[in-house]
Amino acid sequence: MDTRLLIVDDDQDTLEVMRRNLALPGYQVAVASGGEEALVFLRGTRVDLLVTDLKMPRASGWDLVRQVRERHPETEILVVSGYLSSEPLPKAGEPEGNFLAKPFTEEELRQAVERALACGRARRGKGPSGEKITGGEELTGRKPR
Repeated sequence: MDTRLLIVDDDQDTLEVMRRNLALPGYQVAVASGGEEALVFLRGTRVDLLVTDLKMPRASGWDLVRQVRERHPETEILVVSGYLSSEPLPKAGEPEGNFLAKPFTEEELRQAVERALACGRARRGKGPSGEKITGGEELTGRKPR
C-alpha cells in the first residue's frame, strides 16, 4: 500500500518543487495551498504524513499542526520553514514534530520525510514495511514485564 503524503505551502513554486521531489514509487502525494484547504482534504482522506510550512496567511502552520494532532493523531507531521530560527518551538504540552529548515536540498527533504515516517511507524509499533512489532526484546534486548 502506498504511503500518503499531504504537502501544505502557500508558495506555489515551493509546493510544486516538493511535490515533484516526493513523487516517488510508493508515495501518493497530494497538495494544499493553505491550512484551511488541508483540513478540508483531511476530512475525507487519511494521510500518513503532513508536510507543512509555518508562515501562511489565515491559518498558520502551527494552527494546522495543532488541529491535525487533535483530529488525526495517527498522522505524522513534518514542519518545513525558512523561519525555524526565529519561530518559537512548541512549548510543553503543545504538539511536537519533525522539523526541516528552508532552503533544503532534494535529498534533505527525502531524508526528513523518511525520518518522520519512521517515527510514526515506531510510535505505532510497526516495522519499516508496516509489519507489527511484537515483544519488546527485539527493540530493547529485554523481555517485556
